[in-house]
Amino acid sequence: MLKEYQKRVVKDIEEFFEHLDKSKNAAGDYVSSAFATHPKYRQYPDRPITGTGKIYPRVCIKMPTGGGKTLIAIETIRVYQNLFAKRKTGLIVWITHRDQIYRQTIENLQNKSHVYRQFLDQASGNRTLILEKGQAIRKQDVEENLVVLMLMIQSARNTEVNKMFEDSGGYTDFFPLENRYDLHKTLAEQIPNLDKTEDSLFDRMQIKTSLGNVIRTLDPLIIVDEFHTMFTDIARRTLDGLNPSAIIGLSATPKERVMNIVSRASGRDLKEEEMIKLEMHLRGPNRDWQEMLAAVKQQREELEKKTKKLEQNKGVYIRPIALIQVERLGKDQRGRGFVHSEDVREFLVSLAVPKHEIAVKSAYLDEIKQQKLLSKENEIRYIITKEALKEGWDCSFAYILGVIPNARNNASMTQLVGRILRQPYAKKTKVADLDESYVFFASGHTKKF
Repeated sequence: MLKEYQKRVVKDIEEFFEHLDKSKNAAGDYVSSAFATHPKYRQYPDRPITGTGKIYPRVCIKMPTGGGKTLIAIETIRVYQNLFAKRKTGLIVWITHRDQIYRQTIENLQNKSHVYRQFLDQASGNRTLILEKGQAIRKQDVEENLVVLMLMIQSARNTEVNKMFEDSGGYTDFFPLENRYDLHKTLAEQIPNLDKTEDSLFDRMQIKTSLGNVIRTLDPLIIVDEFHTMFTDIARRTLDGLNPSAIIGLSATPKERVMNIVSRASGRDLKEEEMIKLEMHLRGPNRDWQEMLAAVKQQREELEKKTKKLEQNKGVYIRPIALIQVERLGKDQRGRGFVHSEDVREFLVSLAVPKHEIAVKSAYLDEIKQQKLLSKENEIRYIITKEALKEGWDCSFAYILGVIPNARNNASMTQLVGRILRQPYAKKTKVADLDESYVFFASGHTKKF
């Protein structure tokens, strides 16, 4: 069941698509005044154009960490299919940029007993296909089903984007036969930004059978998680070039006055629904990082005593986890005057923390991988990171953040602090210390945030 603020966000999306639907011309395209004709949208600064030269809507939903972005994304798909596309079939492209959130999302969408998949099946009439890049897509799949294509794109410059536009045998169903150069030419005239190969000697041209070209032919709705990370000039051009019918992004920290924000939810909304751990306690500055870690350990152990009592009394299992942000992670970066992940690991062990309760999460070393951190069988209580948990990672057992570096970036700290705000099981425990979060720091800079 949707929370009240989630219902409000969905209502905003409904109004947005209803307005856009009325703004189409006879050819089904948006008129240039599509935004200007409605007082709520006329101030939008971002007016994107597809690779074929058509105006299209690109908006963002501001949603705090722990606010249910995945659920809102699925509701957005339902609204889009019902009010705008007016069909139950077609292609949805869902873009994430971190492996952890990608895996969490696709696992839930593929699970037919999960509420996310059940909501999607309602939108599609129980004809939902969840696909990943590399899996074959047939034209019949899109014509008869709601196809949700999951993509992980870390940036518009990475190799995953390039691979999308390579020829592949898995997409030939969408394109003319190789020797039908006349049909290739006709398709290229209809969709001018399709990638193609040309033989100037024989005046022959062929459309590449790539995933990127398939997407360009289908006018998809594109969902972008952590949208602020895909709002550089290059990333926007990449998104434009996929010829979307609409793009809906979600972000806790959208770029104000640059992005079109169609709806907003706040931390206050989540607090009223008892979904996040507020109040937040700031502890510091500590004299040095060792003193801070000792304080983090003491706080975490005090919380665990309370969670064990909660489990005994009410059967609710919680294992408090502390996140520790360090300055360096790589193998060759230790011993240069910065606090390294292995420095923290060794110090925690010296404080009698068992080694198996400590994990490092980074691009170089991922000791979490696909572990189920909420499971009783899992024993991780300390996670050491630098930036890997800043976005796209959620574990409601995370209660404590220990910040070793000087915090100088507001958006960065907002994302990192957001990792410890989600309330276990999305409801209060009614134990004061377990309904709050804790930030420790070893430098006065952090307290500003």
